[in-house]
Amino acid sequence: FSGRAMAVPLPCPEALKRMEALLPIIDMGSFLFQDSAGGVEVVAPRDAPLSFAFRKACGGTLPSENATVFKAGSVLREFRVQDLSPSDVVPPELFFKDRDDFPPVVRIWLTGTIFPARNERLEKRLSSIWNLIKDLVEAFDTEEYQRNFEAAPDRTSALKVIQEVQLRVLPCHGFAISGDESQIAMRITQMQGFLQSGRIDPRVSPALEHSVHLSGYARLLSKAMAPKAKSSASSQRSLVLAQPTASADDYWKHSHRPPKALWIASTWNKFSPQEMKWDGSKFYHNFQVG
Repeated sequence: FSGRAMAVPLPCPEALKRMEALLPIIDMGSFLFQDSAGGVEVVAPRDAPLSFAFRKACGGTLPSENATVFKAGSVLREFRVQDLSPSDVVPPELFFKDRDDFPPVVRIWLTGTIFPARNERLEKRLSSIWNLIKDLVEAFDTEEYQRNFEAAPDRTSALKVIQEVQLRVLPCHGFAISGDESQIAMRITQMQGFLQSGRIDPRVSPALEHSVHLSGYARLLSKAMAPKAKSSASSQRSLVLAQPTASADDYWKHSHRPPKALWIASTWNKFSPQEMKWDGSKFYHNFQVG
């Protein structure tokens, strides 16, 4: 058989065993394909051409690949987007690990193709997202929470009140919480990316905004800044060592989308309002002059 390849049928258990052994070697990603009607979620190798995942999403066929326009974006940093062709590989920085036991996810917008219905994997993601939103809303909407938030004397204290709810709710939805502050910050960031991946369903965005509104985030600016503690040099060094990798203020300012959307209209767009984008720290809109 020199110089030739041959296929040897394997019993099903043996074949599955070998496939499982390959999975840790293959770097997989979860592709959220969003069309104008809904979308599909599929798992495919991250380093494969986009057409590979798209073919899988289409059930093995490419109905209109040449007419389909792809745009990839991060579910966490929504300003990170990139136009891609079917032969392109999605840049690694656009994937986000939103859950420990699942592949990193990327959002792919489509024009020119419409899926007949959402698949089971996407429906499960959206169901989990809705359950998490429901629990957060119920926790933020209690009189006790609102009273504690209003009683917080400064922004740092108010953020701790918000975080207490998040840390209580997240373990019920598969987000393991440890006592380490950097680990807690990472879990909250994971939660945010996971929730924002649900924007593939247009009903999720207003639900997220309602949750943020109830949390009191929009009222943080009405709180005073936390006073700086006066301490000796040795205790100051301890404080520096105890600081998390990203402060709460930095997290809310740069990672969390405000609860409202902004629109812009002027002569250059014939006064037709266009929604502004959020880049992680501010709203912006691109337009051409001249």
